[in-house]
Amino acid sequence: MNKRDPICGMEGKWTAHAEVFCSHYCVREYEKRRGLPAQEPQKINRLTWAQALNAGVVLATIFTLTAPLIWPAVAPMKKSLIHYYRLMMPAFGVGIILAGLIDVFVPKEIISRLLGGGGYGDVIKGSALGVAASACSHGCLAISIELYKKGASPAAFTSFLLASPWASLPTTILLLRLFGSRGAV
Repeated sequence: MNKRDPICGMEGKWTAHAEVFCSHYCVREYEKRRGLPAQEPQKINRLTWAQALNAGVVLATIFTLTAPLIWPAVAPMKKSLIHYYRLMMPAFGVGIILAGLIDVFVPKEIISRLLGGGGYGDVIKGSALGVAASACSHGCLAISIELYKKGASPAAFTSFLLASPWASLPTTILLLRLFGSRGAV
């Protein structure tokens, strides 16, 4: 069974009609397109490597924040982590707010029409948006994910990320996570 949603291409978390879907909305869209009767999707319960990585980051953060209580030598590490969060969180917050606004107010059809065709035009448009989004550097990740969910082509999505100032290891991990080995190209 393919792990990608046949409607939007995202990684699936729900199963119905012998397919995997990312959301109930995509299940209903699949049923509508194929003329199938409604079937209640079942949650796929499995621990992915991304969830394990997230748990590791949370545990490392908790360790870094609490270790100075027992081991004072790591206090500078705690201070650096807090400083990093203070620098990052305003920009990340702006990105989350913009992604939420895109999710609520921008219809999927508009994003699909403007950025979903594929080809060189999408690369140019995605790059221009990535440069324009440089004001909220860490928030570019949240914005790009929302654009991809709304129908932006992989070319537009990738060029948006690479044109933003956040083109780094997290971007590479995201590309590999979404596109598999094609994300490394």
